Amino acid sequence: MFEPRSGLYKINDTITIKAFGFGTLRQNHFIHTEIELGIGDPDRRFATASHTNGTDHYYNYTVQPGDYSDDLDYYNASSLYMLTGLDLLHGQYNDVLENIETNAVQCRLSDPGTSSDGGRPSLSVSGNVTVDGIVPIVLNVTSSNPAAAPLGLDDPVTVRVAFDEIVFVDGTPLLELEMDGENRKAAYASG
Repeated sequence: MFEPRSGLYKINDTITIKAFGFGTLRQNHFIHTEIELGIGDPDRRFATASHTNGTDHYYNYTVQPGDYSDDLDYYNASSLYMLTGLDLLHGQYNDVLENIETNAVQCRLSDPGTSSDGGRPSLSVSGNVTVDGIVPIVLNVTSSNPAAAPLGLDDPVTVRVAFDEIVFVDGTPLLELEMDGENRKAAYASG
């Protein structure tokens, strides 16, 4: 089972997901698990942040530019990978992810978007994680003031900045304008 921290994640935000329900895991050698996410291009994997001989295991992923998902889930039912450091370095060990009773842990997950496989919900069913690593692009900057009309002291200048997607404004951003070699700041009014 997975327990993500629901919310909106932007570039450089860290998504932490708790995995549980596998029982107390033990490690024969250095075991490393990864989950492949259905996010970005190509799909990305993120590794365990802590993999202890306990029942809770935490995965971290840092959002990268270009990542996007309306409701984050893993890529498919085979997206939980078990690797060992020695397997990767020497190719000679064939470790199995086991619980403390030495039973092999089922690495097959529920299909994305479902609660199948014994009622264990997928990542998207367990929480609501939205990822937006798409950087808005400025399409154009215009002014409603006629270009030929001279402006007097204290005359307002309205500047419109258009983006390729909806942009949420936090605080009062400033736009730097150059007027006759001097830089001035225009304060955000509305949008």
